[in-house]
Amino acid sequence: MTILQNERVVTDDRAAAVPHANRGLRTSRTVTPQLACEETRPDPEWDAKAEAAGADLSQTTFWAETRQRVGFTSHHVRLRAPDGELAGGFLMYTRRLGPGLGVCSVPRGPILFGDRTADIDPLVRALLDTARRQGGRLLLIAPPEGIGPAEQRLAAAGFRQSAVAIAPEATLRLDTRQTEQELVAGMRPTRRRHLARALEQGFEVEATADVELFQRLHASTAVRQGFEPVNLANLRSQWHVLAPRGNCRILIVRYEGVPIAGLWVTCFAGTVTFKLAGWNGESGGPRYANVAAQWAAIQRARTEGAHTYDFGGLSQGSAAILAAGSALPASAHETPDGFKLGFGGTPTLLPRTRFGITPALAHRALAGVVERALASTRVRRLAQRMRSGRS
Repeated sequence: MTILQNERVVTDDRAAAVPHANRGLRTSRTVTPQLACEETRPDPEWDAKAEAAGADLSQTTFWAETRQRVGFTSHHVRLRAPDGELAGGFLMYTRRLGPGLGVCSVPRGPILFGDRTADIDPLVRALLDTARRQGGRLLLIAPPEGIGPAEQRLAAAGFRQSAVAIAPEATLRLDTRQTEQELVAGMRPTRRRHLARALEQGFEVEATADVELFQRLHASTAVRQGFEPVNLANLRSQWHVLAPRGNCRILIVRYEGVPIAGLWVTCFAGTVTFKLAGWNGESGGPRYANVAAQWAAIQRARTEGAHTYDFGGLSQGSAAILAAGSALPASAHETPDGFKLGFGGTPTLLPRTRFGITPALAHRALAGVVERALASTRVRRLAQRMRSGRS
């Protein structure tokens, strides 16, 4: 275990010799907080505090296990107050692209527990230091919601906005504490008509553990729409870790027994988040299976006590237009954004991804070049392949 303290790093060999289950961070004799970094392992204390704080699923140690299973390494940095209380930290994911070339990411981190905004500074300093120690030359960070100082400190530390996003930069959210009638009333008139038609079609929606079936539907959609599907190994990894905990769900829509559409959602901290969809365009079934799938997911979120249904991302352009009080152009109504917005809800702008380069001297010299490279089509495709589970 590495202890980062007073901006100085020392290795605590005695702590490293203790089995993980019995490890504890030594209480500092000074009044300064203490940072510790080690390879990510299950940490129920951290996960419980992250959920209570409404953090993102990606900042849990069980999500880290899903990434470790598909070739990422993960390191966990914890910040403890002088009294030993867990104050915050982050999980960092590293993917090796070649000898000496690693890309590190921190989605929706660093996070703080309680009113500890003053503690954001040591965490920001630890980001690049941790990436450097893990061999990362490029560090991508999507700051968390609700911690404004995190974005401010990252900008002040020289982190620039990235054209490659590691988390949605905008989304659409439904308050699932509303009644069914209120939810329907909040939809656009066209969506209400489509929902009525979907309910008349006789679709059957079921929860399933058939990861292979969902991946086939998802891959079919990817072929038609021209994106890289999440591969089967990646989905199996997520299902194996998350499903037993109740943090992942698959819904399949059937018509006369034939699977037509599917949804993959995650559940964490009172929010059900739509992650992936699949649709068999050659099934020959009636229209609006995807509307039936989304409605079933929203209804299930309500009955299970979730307070929010998150549509899992909205383009930055659409969100900015709506946040300004303007209407989307007619050309956007047939896009994925238009489909989601038909259900009503609140468009929300999220913190944008920023990047840094290690070492610091390289950042000052190369940041402009890297910023342009991140905007290139080639790099965007590489990022998509990494997210899908391919290297």
